[in-house]
Amino acid sequence: MRLRDAIEDFLKNPPIQQGYFCKMSRILDGMEADDRKAVLGLVDNRAISAAAISRLLADHGFDAKPANIMKHRRRGESNGCRCRK
Repeated sequence: MRLRDAIEDFLKNPPIQQGYFCKMSRILDGMEADDRKAVLGLVDNRAISAAAISRLLADHGFDAKPANIMKHRRRGESNGCRCRK
């Protein structure tokens, strides 16, 4: 099969992404709605460091590294996670 034919087949039947878009998405899905909304407010506030948010979440049993928070903070951008803004 030629490469062009393989690309056309791939575009007709692309692989389906399964699972979560990022680690923060998995963490947020495990929270109650009011907690999730509050955490998203922190994540979206760029005046609050990802390290501070990570420490706060760790104090409450969530394993969110600053890099996970930063990537989720940039969701929708080319260097962010695949979650929707």
